[in-house]
Amino acid sequence: MRAVAVNKVVTKAHEYEPCGVVQRKVLLYLSRCPKSRTGIISFKHVFKTLSWLFHLDKDEGWQFLRELREEGVIEIVPYRGIRILRGGGL
Repeated sequence: MRAVAVNKVVTKAHEYEPCGVVQRKVLLYLSRCPKSRTGIISFKHVFKTLSWLFHLDKDEGWQFLRELREEGVIEIVPYRGIRILRGGGL
């Protein structure tokens, strides 16, 4: 029950926060995840972080990742994970 309430708050915060405060927080936490030599963060760590930090399920996590990709902040590497392109958004 609590996770549903948190999801609604996060979704609203994500939609209405100025300056991408939520986006910067997510990128900060993702930048701390272990990376491969090529700078790829595995999907396992990405979704673990998103579910722990914002209680997002997998569909909401994918939607958020697609929005970040459209803004040019991350690159989604098929079957591997993501690569942060712009210095973690900081």
